[in-house]
Amino acid sequence: MASEGKMIKTVIFDMDGVVIHSEYLYDLADAELLRRRDKIFEREKVISQIIGKGFAEGTQLLKDVFGLKDDISILVSERREILEGLYAAKLRFIEGFPEFHNSLVKLKVKTCIATACADNILVTVESLLGISKFFGDRIYKISDVGNKSSPIRLYFFMPQSKWVHYMTSVS
Repeated sequence: MASEGKMIKTVIFDMDGVVIHSEYLYDLADAELLRRRDKIFEREKVISQIIGKGFAEGTQLLKDVFGLKDDISILVSERREILEGLYAAKLRFIEGFPEFHNSLVKLKVKTCIATACADNILVTVESLLGISKFFGDRIYKISDVGNKSSPIRLYFFMPQSKWVHYMTSVS
């Protein structure tokens, strides 16, 4: 794990598609949301814009792109309900993640998650997979940065007290 004589000390993981196999569940949820409105989900129309968006922002994108007429609050609630059902039935870790994480721990590499995942979805992930057993309290989410979805914002505009806590816990 050395590069030019330096050892990796910390790894910051994204959650969806890196730690948990969830991106396809969003596709299934979006397809179902649209099917209920006699629309066909075309992933290629939104994928480049929806990845990394917060849940409400992603739902608004679906509303705009596919011409959905319902109020955004109804769409967010329904999409969340569909996704939570899919999570309960199908959510799992990315193949090899637990073993990879364990190898980092053996090398004394500290880890955390920085994710655009909504708090309620994160609660579901925790109850199903127990991700805190890998990351402890080092799970940083979109609500920690005012629910702004840019990954750069998540990494660079997190309140300093959170980073100080994180850097203390990984040092």
